[in-house]
Amino acid sequence: MVSTATWRSVLGNVRSSPSGEKRPGVYGSRKRAVPVDRFALSPSERPITREFEFRAIPGPEAPIRRKLLKFAAMTARADAAGRLAFLEAAYHWSLSEDQWLTKLLEAAASVWGKPRFGFAYVYDASDPGNVRFGKPVYFGPPSFDDILSRGLEAISKLPAEVITASYRSVAIGFGRPLGVHDDDALEAMASLGTQDVFAINALDGSGLSCAIGLGVDRTSLSEDEILLFQRLNAHLASAYRYRRRLSEQNQTPLEDWEAILHPDGRVLEARGPAKRAAERNALHVASDSMEGVRRRHSDAEPTAAWIPRVRSRWTLVDAFTSGGERYIVARENQAATSGLDLLTERERQVVASAAIGKTTKETAYELGISAATGLVQLARARSRRGVETDAQYRALPAIRALRGAKEIS
Repeated sequence: MVSTATWRSVLGNVRSSPSGEKRPGVYGSRKRAVPVDRFALSPSERPITREFEFRAIPGPEAPIRRKLLKFAAMTARADAAGRLAFLEAAYHWSLSEDQWLTKLLEAAASVWGKPRFGFAYVYDASDPGNVRFGKPVYFGPPSFDDILSRGLEAISKLPAEVITASYRSVAIGFGRPLGVHDDDALEAMASLGTQDVFAINALDGSGLSCAIGLGVDRTSLSEDEILLFQRLNAHLASAYRYRRRLSEQNQTPLEDWEAILHPDGRVLEARGPAKRAAERNALHVASDSMEGVRRRHSDAEPTAAWIPRVRSRWTLVDAFTSGGERYIVARENQAATSGLDLLTERERQVVASAAIGKTTKETAYELGISAATGLVQLARARSRRGVETDAQYRALPAIRALRGAKEIS
């Protein structure tokens, strides 16, 4: 166990890895990860892998069956590796914005599987009537640069209610049913051989966020794909809020931290809310589960083992010392919740997630709580505001403001 004095002597030299990449020899040995059963896929949520069915193959054909089974296992591992790459890229806080978006776009394209084109950008939709876009990164045919520029210009001119119903309300989805494509965009997609654009939108009540778009040849998702992209979206929203705040405050994760953990999950030092035994244990379990899937000690689905936030408050990221030692830092990373002062901290986070259209299961996953806890928090929030139904609660001005709607006059 590292003493507090020893840790404090190291703390001043902590920095990010210059390249941001994993370093050989840094991680050391560790015990097998403790599973986080609460976030594992339920029986109705089948593993998010390509499915293969095999009939019994007798006699000399048995070696063929073994080869097919081996291929299926390799494919499942490759799929999981793509999803893990997306999570690693999302929390790579030390990259520049262009580098970060590029890595995310590459990982998202890998998860989807060879889209015709792709793009990613940050945006400011805090005022739905004046949406603004950052410099996009993209891949595609030579003509795609002009197509993307014209597309973003067209979106910036859409009515505020369309922006509210899309960028401020939809976490994942296709652009055509949301009305964000004009005739020129539809013609351009047809020329590129795609049916629509599938978007992963890092939905946040502030309206300050980022989006990834992929040119795809279908306009529907399976149940497993919906679950997967909802989870990737939750991580994207958490990661962008985290890096945006670091940039605004000109900080690294080692400033304003609330807990420092060893890669084996031990909490080395904690302060503030993280000092309580229950919170320290939750951080330990979440860190251990995350590290298990990162280092292949666990066969768990990456998006089930690695959660966006712990106890609705903390996001876990890496930090390196000048000597190359890696630690895990827990920092407060809660969503902005103006106008909800009557509620407790956790109630505000649950309400903020529900207000922008996320389901109870999405909210629970994003905050690192159980679905039952989320329902209890919502019921308490309604009671504190003196309303009985979800519809009445969503009509409150503070709740409408979280999704970019105008206040009721």
